[in-house]
Amino acid sequence: MPAAISWYPSGLIPGLTLMTRCFILKPHVSKTKPECNHPPPGALNVTLTLSLMASWVVLLWWADQQAHWAAKAGIGILFAFLGLTVYALLHEAWHRHLHSCQVVNDFFGTMLAAAYGGPFTFLRHTHQGHHQRNRSVEESFDIYYSEEERRSRTVFFYFTYLGGFWLAVPLTSLVFVFAPSLLHGWLARRNPSVGAMLLGIPQRQFRRIRVEALGVFALHGVLIWALGLHWSTWVLLYGMFAVCWSSQNYLGHAGSPLDVQEGAHNLRANPVFEKWLLHFNWHLAHHQHPDVPWLYLPQFDDSRRERPGYLRSFVKFWAGPRPAPKGKEAS
Repeated sequence: MPAAISWYPSGLIPGLTLMTRCFILKPHVSKTKPECNHPPPGALNVTLTLSLMASWVVLLWWADQQAHWAAKAGIGILFAFLGLTVYALLHEAWHRHLHSCQVVNDFFGTMLAAAYGGPFTFLRHTHQGHHQRNRSVEESFDIYYSEEERRSRTVFFYFTYLGGFWLAVPLTSLVFVFAPSLLHGWLARRNPSVGAMLLGIPQRQFRRIRVEALGVFALHGVLIWALGLHWSTWVLLYGMFAVCWSSQNYLGHAGSPLDVQEGAHNLRANPVFEKWLLHFNWHLAHHQHPDVPWLYLPQFDDSRRERPGYLRSFVKFWAGPRPAPKGKEAS
């Protein structure tokens, strides 16, 4: 059987019981073969991906059947929080940890990216750049470096984390499709963060990104048509997801050291919520060990660092940008 499809059924089903047990209980640690301790839990990841995709479609349809906005919003809350797991799996695909077979990894990663709302190749390149620019001036969004930029940074902060973070993805996709020159010209010069983000994307990938972006828009259009959704239902549920995801995505970095590798936190969270996030709250461990899949991150706690509480960090986050530490510059 070709390697590209060997995960099913022989590769998927036998590993499912073991990976599910590891997920519910704790990761298996091999003492005889340490190099085998961190394989991507491909069977579990594929199962979760398919389940989440189906769940999101059902929730969109179910919400559209509701006559009252309160009922739609209630379903939207579940849709939004399921989206956190969708993003966590997409994040694994960017690091080639969704599945050990690259073809399978990228296929399901593209599915997840489309559901999330953006082109897989674009999102992967920008995330790879994040690991190089983390907590730099361009990526320390919770800090202002002078009084002159305090107001602009504050406006940017609240816009970004009240939904703008996600909104930037489909908007950038539109620009890729219809006016790609804007990304290298006016927009890159106006916003240093955008310029830094685009700098790491090879020119040869731009055509592929445009094709993927068109595919994302086509997929959502077909989905709305096939389910007979009213556009307002889609906007409501994805709007709720945008706020939910945007407001939590930077918690693992806010207030951390201005260091590319050390600039993150391992946040304490409720065990059930931690599983829901696929250990995304272990973000310092991820930045210190980016080659380790999500299932094993709790094994890499850094005893030198405190672990702030997730909820407390969330509340503290909304105080807005703070001044840069005196005598220190962003790395």
